[in-house]
Amino acid sequence: MLAADFVVHDHGPLGWGTLDRPAYVESVKALFALAPDFRVRTDHLWASDGGLLAVGTVLGTHEGGAFEQPRVTVSEIDAQGRERRRDVYTLDQFDEAKARFAALRPDPTRIPPNAATRARDRLQECTEARDSDALRALCTPIVYEDRRRLIRIAGGCDMFIATPS
Repeated sequence: MLAADFVVHDHGPLGWGTLDRPAYVESVKALFALAPDFRVRTDHLWASDGGLLAVGTVLGTHEGGAFEQPRVTVSEIDAQGRERRRDVYTLDQFDEAKARFAALRPDPTRIPPNAATRARDRLQECTEARDSDALRALCTPIVYEDRRRLIRIAGGCDMFIATPS
């Protein structure tokens, strides 16, 4: 579940700094050796395409006494669904964690590339390069029609090129 380049950044005031994947795995083994009954309870979870924001608690017992460590984690998920990066915060750092999570989320107003956006981009490139031959080649199959009230015009490639957008 961890990407090969997995890394943990502990932002807490007494945190362990940055750990790569092997060091993180060793730290989990050490925790298990000290508290074999440890577990992680997730109290709140938010998910996006880019990652997870979780508020939870690491808890268990050590030498007869119970322990609880509340924390906020932000996990960056790669394209294969593996955790690539984890940022760990204290509850007091929740705003910092929310900002990190927001940075992982894709822009909700961004339209993914599709045939229409690719065609628009090619038209824009031809226009900016002032390449009229390439622009004409792109526009040749176009039948241009503007049905807005009071405009109502129709034409072919020449009209499309001549009409400001």
